Amino acid sequence: MKATTLSFPMHTQLIAFGLELAAIASLGAWAWHTTSGTLRIPATIGLPLLAAAAWGTFATARAQVSGTSVVEIPGVLRLGLELLILGGAALALFDMGSRTPALFYSAVLVLQLLMTKDRLWWLLNH
Repeated sequence: MKATTLSFPMHTQLIAFGLELAAIASLGAWAWHTTSGTLRIPATIGLPLLAAAAWGTFATARAQVSGTSVVEIPGVLRLGLELLILGGAALALFDMGSRTPALFYSAVLVLQLLMTKDRLWWLLNH
């Protein structure tokens, strides 16, 4: 089956990539901030790796450029995964007391979602 691709301007893709990188960093910082002792280092490494692995593993069928994914899931589940990771990063920043970065990150996330509303509808329908 041929891949279905949605085309977005480069700046939109760069914003999405920046949000993804910031989410991974925020989750790692939160793990460091909230754990102690012998769990601190494994949690700080493991949580971002787990989030990145889930991000790269679970994809909606026919949504990838190559048309393949490791594990195909319905679009609504992919959207839920994205909101869990990206929204979780915002909550992690708030939990660490980084209010201004959390608000900025959240605002950029909402802006990104608004700029890619066609993708949101596509995910909800596939």
